[in-house]
Order: sequence, then C-alpha cells, then structure tokens
Amino acid sequence: MRRLLLLFLISVSINSFGQDSIWTLERCIDYAIDNNLTIKQTELDKKLLFIEQSTTKSARYPNLSLSTSAGTSLGRSINPTTNAFENTQYNYSGLSGSAGVLLFGWFQKKYNIQKSQLSLLKSDEDYKQLKDDIILNITTAYLRGLLAKEEIANLEYQIELSNNNNQRMEKLLSAGKSNMLEVSQAKNQLSLDSGMYLQAKLNYEQALLELKAIMNFDFQTPIGITYTITEGSNQPKIYFPEEVYHSALNTFHSIKSNEYAVQLAKKQIQVVKAISLPSLSTYYSTGTNYSSSFYEYLPNGDRRLMNFGKQFSSNLSHSFGVSLGIPLFNNFTARNAIKTANIGLEKAYIANAEGLQKLKKDIYAACTDYQLAQQRYDNANSQYNHSKNAFKAAEVRYGAGLIAYFEYLTEKNKYLIAQQQVSSLKYDLEFKKRMIERFIN
Repeated sequence: MRRLLLLFLISVSINSFGQDSIWTLERCIDYAIDNNLTIKQTELDKKLLFIEQSTTKSARYPNLSLSTSAGTSLGRSINPTTNAFENTQYNYSGLSGSAGVLLFGWFQKKYNIQKSQLSLLKSDEDYKQLKDDIILNITTAYLRGLLAKEEIANLEYQIELSNNNNQRMEKLLSAGKSNMLEVSQAKNQLSLDSGMYLQAKLNYEQALLELKAIMNFDFQTPIGITYTITEGSNQPKIYFPEEVYHSALNTFHSIKSNEYAVQLAKKQIQVVKAISLPSLSTYYSTGTNYSSSFYEYLPNGDRRLMNFGKQFSSNLSHSFGVSLGIPLFNNFTARNAIKTANIGLEKAYIANAEGLQKLKKDIYAACTDYQLAQQRYDNANSQYNHSKNAFKAAEVRYGAGLIAYFEYLTEKNKYLIAQQQVSSLKYDLEFKKRMIERFIN
C-alpha cells in the first residue's frame, strides 16, 4: 500500500512539474504584461502624471503660509514693537501668516487642469499601445519557437529514416549488393539531416531566449511551449482593407494617442494666451511681535515689561486687498510662446495625419500579405501531399529493389523540403492573421 502511495505521489509531482513547465501563449502574454520592464517604466510614468494632475487641480485653492521668528538684537536697531531705534540688547519674536488666491486669470488654471487630464488620457492610450506591441512581440517569438519545435520533430523522423538507410546500405555493401557511392550518399544524407536538426534546435533555443527577455523571465528556468493550429484555423478568410481600417480607427491606441496630442496642442495655445493676459488676485496677511524691551505704564506712573500674551494681542495687525497684474513687456516671451504653441499644433496635425497614413498602409500591406500567404500555404500543402505520395511509392519501390538509392534519396529530400515549407508557411499564415486581427481588436 505504501509503495502504491509513493508511486502515486511521484507521478503527481512529475505531472505537476510538467504542467508548470509548459507555457501557453496566453500564459506568456499574461506574465509579460505583469513583469515586462518597459511596461513597468510606463506605469511609473503614469503615476507621475497622476501626481502632476493632482498638483494642477490643487492650484485652484488659496495658498496659505505661516512663519515665525525669534532672536536677540545687539546695538542700535529698530525695535519691531515700537518701530523706533534703540541702542540696547533685547530679545524678540514674531508670528505672521498670509493667504492669497487668484480671482480671475482668463481660465489659465482651468486650462491647465484640462491639459493635465488630456496628458493622462494620452498616456493611457500609449500604455495600451505598448501592451499591444508587447503582445505582438511575444506572439512573434512564440510562433518562431513553435516552428522550430515542429521542424525538430520532422527532422527527428528524417534522421531516423536516414540512419536506417545508412545501416541498410552498410549491410548491402557487406553482402556485395551495393557500392561505396550509395553508402557515401547515405552517410552524407545522415550528416545533412543532423546538421539541419542542430540548426532547428538552435532556432528553438534562440526563440525561447527572446521570449524570456520580453517576459523578463529567469533565463535559467526551463520552459516549454505548446500550441496547436487546427485545420479550421487556417481556412481562408476574406479581409477587406477599408473595413479593417475603419475598425482600427476606433480601437487602435496609437491613433487615439495622436488625437489626444492634437487636443493637447490646442489646449497649450489657450494656456499660453491666458498667461499673457491681466490677472486679478486677492490677498490677506496678519502678524504680531514681541520684544523684551517693550514696557507699559501703570496708573501710578511706574512701568513694567508687558507680558508675552498681551504684546501679541496689542501688536496684532491685519491687511487685505486685491492686486491686478498686467504684463506689459516681457521681452516678447509671451508672443514667442504663442507662436511656439501654434507650431506645436501644426506638428500634432501632421503627426496625426502620418499616423493615419501609416495605419492604412500597414493594413493594406497586412491584408495583401495574408492573401498571398494563404495562396502560398495552399500551394505548399498541395506540393506536400504529392511529394508525400511520391516518397511512399519510392520507398516501396526502393525496398523491392526496383529503383536506385539516388532516386529514393531524391524523393525523400523533396518530401522533406515540402514538409518544412508547409510548417514554415503554416506559422507565417497564423502570424499574418493575428496581425490583421490586432488591427480589428
């Protein structure tokens, strides 16, 4: 019973390890979104914009300040309580407070708040676009790895065939039924298949390294990838470029980011214009002082040092008012700022137009590439079926001694090339389909 339990636990642990080491495409994408360094950096930039927006909103409120001072005066100086010159030593302290608020500044604070909100919205679209780009990079590396993995499996089968043929040729040579030419051809084919196998292994490891780098995953931890492209998934689809383009206009984040950039440029013009106009503010201040040389007179004619609390109460003062600031001449700074903002708006319009043009070009190119890839895949499938049938027939005829080894080898290589072509085009077609769906979704 214990032995059965031990075997059960071992099998469960092995299965668990196998499941943990297999990474689906969706799992890789989720991990990359959570751990990619570029995404983390962008998230910090978004937090900074949140802080900036909070600072801009807080600028609407009055500013309030409080200050205090204390010290000792020696020699001739003005007493802060009597405002008269004294040539003596005394201690003093003071307390003051002030507040101010902008009453009207041609909505410059309102515009700044709107500008910070637009910056945050643009940053959010840039962040989403970055995630989409990371997903595309993950998908590219993943499909490269799957292609290499499938090539490894195909070449393992080819090596098995080549090895069997090599052993068969050596036996036939020993029996006097073959020659050194056919034996050398068999050994050469085995070497070629082994070389292609090692190259496929290298391609697989490089794809995994690229995948781990994008994911910010530990390079020493082994992972496996798996994905099955069903027959139905590569059925021909019809994509109309204009329909894809109009769909992308509503979903593609870089386009939305460019639109927010135009709005930001317009808002910047309003901000610099408001700064160059007059502003009306109000202010209030209060303060009091204490001095160790300030005396009060008693009814009997004597005098005594006025206590701290009474001095603070007696010396308390207030002031309030309004101020009007009119910028008359600032070395053309305001005028040049408006010109700069207008140029910024023109650049934003151009960048938006370039983005739309590039989007349409990329969509038309993606749709054309997909159609051509579909045709190439269908043609490669047809070639693969014919070469497979030809290879099976050659295998039977070669086993029966009806054809030479060179003819058999020729059909075998045709079959191998067709098989590799189908594998390559299958993943290429899957990638191009995902490229178009990226514009749609």
